[in-house]
Amino acid sequence: MAAETAFVNDAAHYITRFDAVFHEHDWDALTACLAEGYMVEDRRSVMGRSLDHDQSIASLRIIFDGDGRLVHEPVATRGRSLALTRTTLSVPEPEASDSVLMISQVDDSGRLLRSITFDVDKVDVALAELDRLYLEGEGAEHADVIELASSL
Repeated sequence: MAAETAFVNDAAHYITRFDAVFHEHDWDALTACLAEGYMVEDRRSVMGRSLDHDQSIASLRIIFDGDGRLVHEPVATRGRSLALTRTTLSVPEPEASDSVLMISQVDDSGRLLRSITFDVDKVDVALAELDRLYLEGEGAEHADVIELASSL
């Protein structure tokens, strides 16, 4: 039972909802899952650029219109609003797939506010960023205790 609930938080619920509407191919429902200020920050060694809201939506639309498929595998969560997944994108034409590590951060209403992607082999870097975001936000009032525990 504990393993089944280990990754359950608002961000994990968002990912489940997003995957469902993405695979149902419902663009309006998909964009309703995104916060107004939604943006993507790509920290992969090859890409390494940030996309503003409009660019992020346009990029998602390309994947959506190309019948891309996304699979999210949970890696870690922090607090209510943060989840790290191994995310695999597959496209049918030309047939290709690639995996990244992705941090998803949701807002107070459970909509995606930000995605940050990392090379799939950069688990330590992605986990450090997940922790930093948590300590900067929800975990701020307990930062001293968390940092002490981490140092042990």
